[in-house]
Amino acid sequence: MAEIIKVYKQAVPAMRFIGKIDPYEGGGWGEWHGKGWFGDIEKAAGGEEVVHNLYEDSDAYIGLLHLSKDFNTLAYWIGMFVAPDTEIPDGFKSIDYPAQNFGVVWIQGKDMDDIQSQFRFLQQKINEAGMERIKEDDSSFWQFERYGCPRYTTPDENGNIIVDYCCFVK
Repeated sequence: MAEIIKVYKQAVPAMRFIGKIDPYEGGGWGEWHGKGWFGDIEKAAGGEEVVHNLYEDSDAYIGLLHLSKDFNTLAYWIGMFVAPDTEIPDGFKSIDYPAQNFGVVWIQGKDMDDIQSQFRFLQQKINEAGMERIKEDDSSFWQFERYGCPRYTTPDENGNIIVDYCCFVK
């Protein structure tokens, strides 16, 4: 069974999210990998090494969610965080963010179905760690799944992977 193994606040610099709104524009994770769209973003940002040095875990692919105050999905994006001055490649969109903090929750489990069983505890864990979500004027908020290497891509000796679930916090 999946479990939450780490909760912390992470300070990050100003950055730009570059991606596509899915499913309307992106076609899903398989299409992203198949068409090399992550590589397009890394190239626009100055290369893989530049992207990976933006902040700790900046090498991760991101599933960015805009949620209503009732936790209903308003939009789902796939993409990456890059430096704020990165040019936006043709066919992509962007969102700019100031320097701020992420509330990070690591969930460890056998697969995504297992890991998703812990979603209902994310807000509670963020609150217990003394963090408060940043909300939009309409009380909606943003959070994201961060698929980092090798935590997500390479199972440990027990066959577990880790997905980071993050939200923007004060």
